[in-house]
This record gives sequence, C-alpha cells and structure tokens, in this order.
Amino acid sequence: MKKLIAIVICLALTPFGAFAAEGETLETLKVKAVASSVDLLAMEQGMETLMENLEAVQDKEEDIVAAYEAYQTYERLHRAGAGLIPDPNPLLDPLDPLNPTPEQIAMKQAYLKLQAMFFNLFGIQTPSLNDEEIYDNFIYPVDVLPNKLMDQYASLRIDKDRVTSMLEGGVEALWWNMGSLDTQKRLIEEYVSLLQVQLGAEAARFQVGKISELQLEAKRLDLDIAMRDQVRLDRESENLDYRMRSLAGLEFNEPFSVKLLPVTETNGGLKTYEAFLTESLRTRADAIRALRQVFTIRQEIGVMEDIIEDDDHPRRKAIRMDLLRAEEAYEATVRSVDAQLYAAYDATLTKQEALLNARSSYDISVLDLNRVKALHSVGYVADVDLIGAEMGQKQSLLALESSIYQYNLAYQTLIRTVRYGSGTGGMTQ
Repeated sequence: MKKLIAIVICLALTPFGAFAAEGETLETLKVKAVASSVDLLAMEQGMETLMENLEAVQDKEEDIVAAYEAYQTYERLHRAGAGLIPDPNPLLDPLDPLNPTPEQIAMKQAYLKLQAMFFNLFGIQTPSLNDEEIYDNFIYPVDVLPNKLMDQYASLRIDKDRVTSMLEGGVEALWWNMGSLDTQKRLIEEYVSLLQVQLGAEAARFQVGKISELQLEAKRLDLDIAMRDQVRLDRESENLDYRMRSLAGLEFNEPFSVKLLPVTETNGGLKTYEAFLTESLRTRADAIRALRQVFTIRQEIGVMEDIIEDDDHPRRKAIRMDLLRAEEAYEATVRSVDAQLYAAYDATLTKQEALLNARSSYDISVLDLNRVKALHSVGYVADVDLIGAEMGQKQSLLALESSIYQYNLAYQTLIRTVRYGSGTGGMTQ
C-alpha cells in the first residue's frame, strides 16, 4: 500500500504524459490537436502573407534608395543653379564666354532629367518635398516598414508557438486528469464495496438490537453518497473524454482509453513566486508583444529624428504619444501578469497545503488500520471494527487522491498562467 501511495504522490508532482491509450499515444494526440486547429492554420496563412509583403518591400528597397540618392542630387543641382543655366546659343562660338561650358551643359541636362523624373513621381517642378514627405517616401519604406513587418511576423510566430504549446499542454492536462479520475473511480468502487459489506454487517446488528434504526440509516446514507460520487466521477470522465476527442480531432466512435503507468520523476516542488513572475514576463506573448512595441516605436523615433529635425513637428509629437501609450500598455501588462499569477500561485499553495494534510491523514489511517488488524488477529476487536478501520483507510486514500487531483488542476492553471495567461485552455477547477 505504501508503494501505491508513493506512486500516487509522485503523480501530483510529475510532468504529464504518464499514461497509454488504445491506438494513440500522448505524442500522436498532440500532433492531431495541432493539425486540426483552425486558428493555427489562419496564423500560418497570415505569416505567409506577411512574409510575401516583406519580400515585396525588400525588392523595392534598392529602387527607393536609388530614388532618394537621385533626389539628393536633384537638390544639390538646384542649389547650384543648374536650372538657371541658359541653353547654348547656336549663333555664337561654342567657346564664347556667353555660352555655357560643357560641364554646365551636362549639369543642365542632368537637372532636366531629374526634374522630369520627380515631376512624374510627385508632380513637383523643383526639389520641394518637405521633411515629412521625404521621410514617408524614402526613409520609412526602407528603415522602418521592414522592421514593422518583421515585428508583426515575429509577433504572429509567437502567437503560433503559444497556441501550439497551449494545444499540446491541453492534451497533456486532459491525458493526466483522465488517468487520475480513472484511479479515483477504481478507489471509490473499492470503497463502495466495503460500504456494502459494512451495511450488511450493520443490518445484522440491527436485527439483534445492537444498533438503532437511525444508525443503520446513517450507513445507508454513506453508501448513497458514495454511489452518487461514483456517478459524478463517471460523468466527469465522460466530459474529459469528450474534450480530449474534440481537442485532438478524434472520431467519437473511435476507441480511446487511458491507463495509469508507474511514475518516477517529480517536478521538484514549487519555485518561488518571483521566479515564476520573471519567467512569465519573458515567455508570455502579451508581455513580449507589448515590450516589442515599445522597442519598435523607439527605433522609429531614432530614424525620424534624423530627418524631421523640428521637435515640435506634429509627426514627432504624435510618435512620442505613441511611445507613451506603448510604455503605459506594457506597464499595464506587467500589472495584469502579476495579478493573474499571484491568484494562481496562491491557489496552488492552498491546494498544496490541503494535499499535505490529506497525506498526513492517510498516514494516520494506515497506522490505525495496522493497529486494528493486530488487535483483530488476537481477538481483541470484532470484524465490524476491522471493516470500519479498513473503510477509514480507504476513505483517507480517496481524500488523498482527490487532493492530488485538485492540486494538479491548480498547478496546471499556474503553469498555463505563467506561459499564456489566465483562462487559457486545458483544465479548469
């Protein structure tokens, strides 16, 4: 029995995946859950679209850079007065001082070519683009837009990884809990059998007047409650089976079962709250996305300041407000992560304490049963007392298994909160 309890306790502290199923393994169920996700398919398509857009932007990069260099040349020629150079006078000698030199003629021709080019592009006769127009047409598409598209791609990839992990974690959680409930069902079946034996013995004692009708009715009530628990566990198992089939895309007429196997590994206990908080801020998609948004805007501000030098320009003011809002959003995300994690961590500690208490109660019930067995073997206690001690031990074992189950639900919720946030898939308490 101690070996059984050691296994059961290990289950409470074990990474999921300690069960086997007919025709399926934990890994194949994970694969099916990921493959059947419509959300993941949409994300993959969104990533493909973003990559296509990024490649299109990058394909235009050389042309935009060349156009900006040409515009800067256009500005230099305009400042040098290339547009004011007169055309050569055919009536005069080419070397006449009144005629432009060959260098001036080349400058004028280059100027006119650029003038026609930028008139076609922007409808301007002179290099008259303001700082904002220069930024939008030449700087933003090369130095800012690709980074934003890459950031969107990275954000979507984070979401894809998050959903994949959530699906796999949901399968693991359901897999473990199906096995745990199966153990509870087996234990309560044994407990009901003991209750039925005890009820028969108590009925015999009632017939000879050793107990009252009220005491007999109390035993019947105990049996009724235990049988109701059997029905509850059956329904909960059916619900888990349904959820597993739905999550993994299994047919509802497809054979499927979970079998408990020995477990030796443990998670080593709970980490500190601060360790969980640090991990959460580094791994949760909402925290990563909020922080990346701050970095992206800061990067754009650095690029914009080199082109739009006026600190009071509306674009400069607008992007500073964007940065302020992004920083506030990140701080709000940190507060939200902290609040969600604290609630999940506190709930897990509460369930852990209940588990330790249940373990202590079970240990006492085992000692008590051993004592009664010893007394029964030498005739100091009756059979009914032995049955009562066995029932007490079985009841404590059921309470222990239930505490293990509740602890694991809380622990699973904690881990999901660390990685994805509260209210995300898997099991609920």
